Amino acid sequence: MDARPGRRVAAARRRGRGVRDGAGGPPSLSIGKLLETRHHDIDQILREALEHETQGLACYRALLEITRDASISLEEYARKMIASEEMHVSEVEKMLRRVD
Repeated sequence: MDARPGRRVAAARRRGRGVRDGAGGPPSLSIGKLLETRHHDIDQILREALEHETQGLACYRALLEITRDASISLEEYARKMIASEEMHVSEVEKMLRRVD
């Protein structure tokens, strides 16, 4: 039987602990601010989604600046999340073009 999967799981756990400890401890379990604007047409929902994705993108860019040259693993995480958020922003913008 291949022992590599077990080593990979152990390595992932160590990285997770490193990220957690590097961030000052375990994450909060509190629920973030929920936005309810009472707008329920698709155009408004998409605009709210775009605003949310744009805010997330700004947060990940800030994380990248904070972690630059300080933590390679956090820097890589921030870059991956920026790429993901940029894709989400692009998808919502495409949907908004169809609505407009």
